[in-house]
Amino acid sequence: MRGAAPPAPRLLPPTAVLAATAGNGQEQNSMCSASGGGPCSSTSIFGVPVLGGSPTAAAAASPTPLSHSPSSADLASLRSMDFAQAMREVSLDASPPHGLPPCGCCRPILPPQGRQAAPAILVHADPQDVGRADDDRATAAALQRMLGAEGLLRVFGLPSAAGARRIRCRGMNHVFMVAHAGRLAKCVRPQAEHFSEAREAERLRRESPGLVADEHAVFPLAAFVCQMASPFFQTAQPYEITVFEYLDGCRSVGDLVRSFERTHQSGVLQGTAACQCFRSSGSCEHVAQLRSLVVHQVARLSARFQALHGRRHGDLKADNVLIDRRGVPRLADFLSPFCTSCDREEFIHSVASLHPAVQALHAEFDGAWHAEQQRRGAAGAGAERGAAVVEPGDAASNLRLMDALEKLSEASKGQSMFGPIPSLLSGLGLPGTSPAVAQAPSLSFAVPPPPPQLALEGSPLGAPALSPGRGRRSCAFPGCGG
Repeated sequence: MRGAAPPAPRLLPPTAVLAATAGNGQEQNSMCSASGGGPCSSTSIFGVPVLGGSPTAAAAASPTPLSHSPSSADLASLRSMDFAQAMREVSLDASPPHGLPPCGCCRPILPPQGRQAAPAILVHADPQDVGRADDDRATAAALQRMLGAEGLLRVFGLPSAAGARRIRCRGMNHVFMVAHAGRLAKCVRPQAEHFSEAREAERLRRESPGLVADEHAVFPLAAFVCQMASPFFQTAQPYEITVFEYLDGCRSVGDLVRSFERTHQSGVLQGTAACQCFRSSGSCEHVAQLRSLVVHQVARLSARFQALHGRRHGDLKADNVLIDRRGVPRLADFLSPFCTSCDREEFIHSVASLHPAVQALHAEFDGAWHAEQQRRGAAGAGAERGAAVVEPGDAASNLRLMDALEKLSEASKGQSMFGPIPSLLSGLGLPGTSPAVAQAPSLSFAVPPPPPQLALEGSPLGAPALSPGRGRRSCAFPGCGG
């Protein structure tokens, strides 16, 4: 006797599949990328066979698809799938995302070979307390509780946190940045172990000693993985502390570009620019100084870094190029081995602006960057060891630019939003107006003396009497000249 035929596979219509996976798009895309990129090649969804490898093909092959939404059990089975391993595989892949052409103008960052352990430091309090401190005194107290005398000695070289100052930080994973005793301590909480900057710093310290000694690279003096002293403060991913030399008074290239835009307005606002020369002619020495820094020095710095160390920076933003107190540019924040963006494109995007003078620097930087890459690539790493990033006069030019923009920024704070009043009046061409008109005349008025019979002698309301000998009275409003 022939047995009953097996039940036909239950097929889901495309609308039901899309509705079910709408809340799990990130995980579904991660699984597809982990399996080789492109459309997902799994043959089942919710344990239901899908013909042709895609819901659309399954619906086309089914003559009578079911028109119902997946059950709650189906959704629970999808959400309970282990997407963590797929995410780790995607994150560990150092190749460019699927569909994007690889960068052919930068040297790749080789994935780390093995793991390098970082020294541990004992932490007695939550590091978030330092980031939430209201002022410097509270910051020092929270830092003292967190690290203790022994930890402070390892990080700052002093057993006391008195005088520590919190520095503004913008990083997504940053907890705090504190400057103390000539050092800068940055506390972060990486999302995963393979994003650890502390372990990457120790690996580079062992494998790339030239990078550690490079005067144009800000390499950590020390790096620690935080170990909580109390079991109640244990976290899935530990905090990390990296210690750098504190470059007091340094400015980033991104900060200088933003200061230039604020003090050198263009277009209809050119008459409000804080720089008098730019306000009148549309150009000034600051434009040439900024061009020397952004176009030529940054291009030489990036090309030298790649030729000397055999790798790209990986995160060459304008905020990661620092100008120290000597006027020398230095690179920072290159500790992530998984940043695969093109250095040239990353820097150009970081200085995106509507200012015509800044926009003109984009094309100039692109040409200078390619020229430097070709020249220094042909010279080889051996010739780069003695090569200079700054030419004679560049450091002094950078210092003059920093000083001028700082003074113009301070001057623009007390300036009206309409710019200097004399310049606006003279630009209108009104008769009788000139730049010499710097301030409005004081307001005063005279009151004729009252008749003697109206003088108030001892008013019941306590008002002062007006005697016939007084021809003026004081105005009650502060600042009035009357």
